[in-house]
Amino acid sequence: MAHAHVALAAYESARLLLNKPIFGTQAILSQPGAAIWHNSGSTADRTDTNYPARRAYDGFGHLMTKPTAVSPDKTWYYSLDISVGGVEFDMLAIIGHNLGTLHAGGALTITLEVDDLSDFSAAHSIPITVTTTTSNLRIMQLDLHHTGAVPLRYSSVRYARLKLTRGATNFTPEIGELILGRRRQLKHTPKLPYDATSLHSTSERFETIGGVIGRSIYAAGKFHLSASLDAFESTYIADAIAAFIGCSYGTRPFVWVPLPNSAPGSWYLMSIDEPDFDYPIEDFARRTWQLEATEQGPENYYLARVVY
Repeated sequence: MAHAHVALAAYESARLLLNKPIFGTQAILSQPGAAIWHNSGSTADRTDTNYPARRAYDGFGHLMTKPTAVSPDKTWYYSLDISVGGVEFDMLAIIGHNLGTLHAGGALTITLEVDDLSDFSAAHSIPITVTTTTSNLRIMQLDLHHTGAVPLRYSSVRYARLKLTRGATNFTPEIGELILGRRRQLKHTPKLPYDATSLHSTSERFETIGGVIGRSIYAAGKFHLSASLDAFESTYIADAIAAFIGCSYGTRPFVWVPLPNSAPGSWYLMSIDEPDFDYPIEDFARRTWQLEATEQGPENYYLARVVY
């Protein structure tokens, strides 16, 4: 089946402009048919065996993949044969990368290419914004389009690849997690007990006989999401159900973007605490999903730490 693209639904664009949160799920859920790094001269696999390609979709931002430094080049591709049946996505996120450093050292250009053919001979090219500083902070692009000026949703995509080009100097890119995401746009900011500044740490308290109190600190600054997600309309109800299914029934990480219009780069990689989905009908048509999730570590990758 040929891949397709359509503009986002009107309610999605309208609610994004109103800064309502987005729940995003990873389109790369199962093992791809192929995942490799290759350079501009050949499609031979140049992945560094110590940094396997699967790390870009394993759900862990701190485990990186990269091509081998033995084969430096000015253009690199991270190429995926995602699924024979194709996948659907409308956003792209990257965490745990060195692309800001590379950009500062030689004007890096990033493009997402999608095609029905493995050689990408008829690819649609989607430009991806790169920071102009040495910042390697997380990247979020909610506006994907290869033509026109409006965000598009791509469906039935089998082949996708990142093309990274730096014209001046050979380089070796690194990626911790690449998320080709399918958004579920919320209508409202969640009800209480939602707290956008809910930060927590993992530690063990101890006290000596002499009264000295100390802590063994394991991780500090993680975000915890506790949100009541209400919906009345069939569209938003279907979105909530699809969100839970889209993160492999709550067993795989998801992306939480609390302020997609004003701060799209301030997003969280989250894991649902208990993979349960209870969504009973209340008060005629209303349904409520009590979502509890915790930010994926390690602590250097927590958003509050402002490292990645």
